Amino acid sequence: MKLFRIVQFFVGVALLIGAWLWQPLSFFTAYLVSFVFWVGIPVGAVLLLCLDGLIDGDWLELFRPFLKRWAKVLPVFALLIIPVLFGIPWLFRWFSEREYLQPFQAWYLQTHFFVLRSILYVLLWTVCARVVSRRRSGRVSAVVLILLSLTVTLASADWLISLDPKWKSTAFGLIVLVGQSLTALSICLTEIFRSERFRRGLTQITEKTVRDASNVLLVHVLLWAYLFFMQYLIVWSGNIADEAHWYVVHGRGHWGAFAGFILLFKFFIPFMLLLFRTLKTRPAVLSIIASVILAAHWAENAWLVLPVFNMSMDMALPKLWVNAWVMLGMGFIIYSLVAGLPSPMARVIETEVSGE
Repeated sequence: MKLFRIVQFFVGVALLIGAWLWQPLSFFTAYLVSFVFWVGIPVGAVLLLCLDGLIDGDWLELFRPFLKRWAKVLPVFALLIIPVLFGIPWLFRWFSEREYLQPFQAWYLQTHFFVLRSILYVLLWTVCARVVSRRRSGRVSAVVLILLSLTVTLASADWLISLDPKWKSTAFGLIVLVGQSLTALSICLTEIFRSERFRRGLTQITEKTVRDASNVLLVHVLLWAYLFFMQYLIVWSGNIADEAHWYVVHGRGHWGAFAGFILLFKFFIPFMLLLFRTLKTRPAVLSIIASVILAAHWAENAWLVLPVFNMSMDMALPKLWVNAWVMLGMGFIIYSLVAGLPSPMARVIETEVSGE
């Protein structure tokens, strides 16, 4: 098993290097999409661990070991962010078009300051993960939750909003934060219900626990959709040129249909399925819903990044294999590290036995 993880790690590294050598320009945009997706999972895990310290629930007992395991991989993103920092001249328009920046933007969006902030985000998230994983306290969780909300908002402004310096949004950071929590919840559900121990019936996960987990997933889906729609509604009703231009760019051509695809698979389908009691208590169905949400969330990250580069859908489709290649490469690296940590299913069983 250890040999498999080592091979998986180096295959992931080879995929990333191969994508960079073959398509150097497309590589950086694809890498940013994948990085934002993967870093969101452990950050979302830390957010859910904060909720664990503030509220009680049977579903939290089920998720806690998986959330702690994902939170432990945050330090590796201090290394994985390096290609994003090297790609600043190709990714961020403010690097070369300084004359269009406002005075505050010109001060804030400086390369060295941007690099420093990006590294500090990951380091601070790592410290927060260690704190909430080791100590379950309401006060500590509240402080970490506030820090997490502020830093995720700033990070989303740096890594995503600053791709188009003319655009600004006060709700965008919260949308990203809820999306990260949703992906962390979804990936934990897929791991639990597709694990060998669960399929062999070695756990005693009750129907009530599965139903509670489904309801939490439904709440996350509704909250994400509400924030996503409210941001669009505010921009549409305000009709401010710079803000409306962002939606024009992201809805141009087939990108509008792509946004509809995201809404369909990240909101409408999960929402309709999770309304039915008979479906929400079936682990197999819940696992499929969670997998669909994960795929839709990756598509959302691609939709946030790619249209900014004046890339039409016709141009993006032939290069989607680069995005998939980079996505798999980074995923192999991360999963090789996650798989090396103790199995959380064993801790779930221990919790169930001690509870009896």
